[in-house]
Amino acid sequence: MNNGNFVPYSRESIPETVWYTNRNKNITAVMFALLLDAKYKNGAWKGIKVNRGDIILSCSKYAERLGMSASTMAYTLEQLEKLGEIKVETKPGFYGYTKVSILKYDNYVPKLEYNKPKQKQSGENEGENGKDYSMYEEDAVMW
Repeated sequence: MNNGNFVPYSRESIPETVWYTNRNKNITAVMFALLLDAKYKNGAWKGIKVNRGDIILSCSKYAERLGMSASTMAYTLEQLEKLGEIKVETKPGFYGYTKVSILKYDNYVPKLEYNKPKQKQSGENEGENGKDYSMYEEDAVMW
């Protein structure tokens, strides 16, 4: 079922990217993590607009999650920004945060229409025991 709990990558776009073929494996790991964690649709976080392809994070906590130091995370984000893959906005302070925007998000993650429950018509999609086996419209084919 296609409900937004997975990320469909484009096989054509990722292998040719500089960050995927880079010798620095931290760059590849961080970029994949950002793609996995970025918002797949527009929204907000604590009153801050978060667009599709954006993620709000704490560099130190994100680094810990990926098993690297905060300085390595900061350096890696800087390198990805120099490569033109992301834009980093930082709000310093006690309630500070880092907003990372993946600039080519739509090239890597295609937009999908998430399924809504169908209106059931009498007798449609019912099995022998009367149960409805088709609550959602057909899912997009994903490899």
